[in-house]
Amino acid sequence: MLRLDKIIPKLSRWRVRAGLPAALLTLIFAQPRPLSLIAGLVISLLALALRAWAAGHLNKNMVLATSGPYRFSRNPLYLANFLLGLGLATAANSLVGWLAFFIYFFCFYPCAIITEQRRLAELLRPPGASLFPALETVLALCFRPFPTGPLF
Repeated sequence: MLRLDKIIPKLSRWRVRAGLPAALLTLIFAQPRPLSLIAGLVISLLALALRAWAAGHLNKNMVLATSGPYRFSRNPLYLANFLLGLGLATAANSLVGWLAFFIYFFCFYPCAIITEQRRLAELLRPPGASLFPALETVLALCFRPFPTGPLF
């Protein structure tokens, strides 16, 4: 019987390599229209802005990021990747493209998030402290409760 603790890291490592076939399927079956191209471009530009904002607040493997977009989302870079894929699928205007994107994203990204959380817990958690809130779910990928205070 396959164990999840062995499958999850493997799927996490294959995330980047598996993106190429999903992107190629989306492009091969694309049926773009002017409106879908414009909508896809807008979504993708917003995603790139979010990635730039998130990257500016990240000190990888040193300190748990809690400022900027990390105040709103536990994983803003993954959220931005989701939006980039959504932009591509929107621009492609194809059912095959949408299916390829959603199957790819929801197969590989939850595994990447779980693997990253485990690694961060090992690197950054003080003895006896919890690095993440008690309820860890893939839904936490998107939003946290709305914070107060300055954004930048």
